[in-house]
Amino acid sequence: MPMMKKTIGLSLLVVLCEYAIYVWSGDVSPEPGIYFQLAARYSARVSFLLFAGILCWTGIRGLKHIYAEEQRRQLFVSLLFLLALNHLIHFYFLAMNFETRGMELREFKNLPGAVAYIVLTLSPFFLWNKKELTRSRYQIIISGFALVTALFIGTYVKRSLQNLEIPMSNYLIVGNLAILTSLVIINIFRIRSEKNLK
Repeated sequence: MPMMKKTIGLSLLVVLCEYAIYVWSGDVSPEPGIYFQLAARYSARVSFLLFAGILCWTGIRGLKHIYAEEQRRQLFVSLLFLLALNHLIHFYFLAMNFETRGMELREFKNLPGAVAYIVLTLSPFFLWNKKELTRSRYQIIISGFALVTALFIGTYVKRSLQNLEIPMSNYLIVGNLAILTSLVIINIFRIRSEKNLK
């Protein structure tokens, strides 16, 4: 129950943050094609910050350390839930952006992103009551992280090559790619150091 209350409280903060992004985007431009694009972009940045924070934690401390104490495990799963919730809101903004522009979202090229969304959504529910970090769960978590990391990297590389209606700063793109690359390297070293899991 404490874990549920904590997660609900943090979820409300995420919803309020996304609502503020939505209101701000509408204030910048009343044109749906613009403000949904802005809302999707900034909600994705919130997801990036949440995901980078999780990767930073797992890279520095390791999943084994996190699962060694129940409070840390609960916080970890709660953060995954917040990331999933935020990215579902991002998906809504993205879908509305596609709809207002008459673009088709259900295309084969968007399949990797769809898979990543499904993994993000299901992961906190899969891990909610699983207190022990088995080898298979460890591998599932790491595989999920790898998939989401690839999605972010692919998105930023794609944005750098596109001629966007609202351009993204090259400094932001390069900076985020550098952050992700650094976090991937840190996590690889941490994974190699974590042995003897059941």
